[in-house]
Amino acid sequence: MFKQMIPAVFALVLVAGPASAKGPDPQETRQENIEFVAWSEDSSSYLVKVTNNSSPATIFQVRDTETGEILKKGKKVAVEIANGQEEEIKVQKKMIRAYGMSQEPITEAVHPRRDNIMVMTGQKKDKFVIMGLNDERATPYDKIDVMRDGKDNLAKTFQKQLVWDQNGRYLAIVYRTKLESDPIFEGDMMYVTRFKTSRVKSASGEGDDE
Repeated sequence: MFKQMIPAVFALVLVAGPASAKGPDPQETRQENIEFVAWSEDSSSYLVKVTNNSSPATIFQVRDTETGEILKKGKKVAVEIANGQEEEIKVQKKMIRAYGMSQEPITEAVHPRRDNIMVMTGQKKDKFVIMGLNDERATPYDKIDVMRDGKDNLAKTFQKQLVWDQNGRYLAIVYRTKLESDPIFEGDMMYVTRFKTSRVKSASGEGDDE
């Protein structure tokens, strides 16, 4: 499994590989609100809605599942709307139709195909920890470095949204980060990975087959 930090145009996206040793820089990370909307039919891309407090616009983006990058189809697939909720809904439906975002996300913590496996998250000191549970055994699945400022103040981070694709091949987590610094940072980030059930061990020490 691979993971890399992707400095996306409107938000920080973490996709599968070794996380940065320091965590995101609050001075170089946009403070944005992210909402996962839908997967493409084959889960190779997904649609998110992005807003921030400094602009009235809502931005819809289609992102590549493996890289986190905004996809290009002649031009960048990012649409800004500043004309109210009704127009926003229209544009969201248009984006879903135009780019095949037809797969509804599953919002339960339990794996869609393996009901003995579920995912939980939480912050432990300077790490945002993703845990896989197989029946009663918990296995650390991944760890993300938490944001900190130049004075070594740590942010508080918590899960905002957790979604699977229908087959449980991919997991996406939107997590909220708040850093009491000067200036204060508060915004969402994303973690997207190809989920390996074999890495989530049962009480016997065995992982499920893929």
